[in-house]
Amino acid sequence: MADYAFQILTPVGAVYDDAVQSVVAPGILGSFGVLLNHAPMIAETAVGDVVLIDKDGKTRSYAVGEGIFEVSHNSALLLVDSATEADANS
Repeated sequence: MADYAFQILTPVGAVYDDAVQSVVAPGILGSFGVLLNHAPMIAETAVGDVVLIDKDGKTRSYAVGEGIFEVSHNSALLLVDSATEADANS
C-alpha cells in the first residue's frame, strides 16, 4: 500500500512526523479514515483515539485532545491540544 506524509502536532511540538498508509481519526460527527489520494478537507476532531498504520505496516495508536485535521496534496496534518502514544505492549 502506498503511503503519504502525516504529522500530529501539539503546542509542545511534533508527536508524530512520518509517512503512513492510513489514518482513522475521531471526528466530531464520527470517525473518518484517510488513505492516499484523499480529497482535500478540513475537519474538526473530538477527544479520542487516532489509529494509524505506519509506512512499515505497524499499527500505532494515539490518545488525542480536540483539534483540526487537514488533508491536502497527499499530506495530512492533525493539530491537537494534546497527544500521547498508547503503550505498544498493551
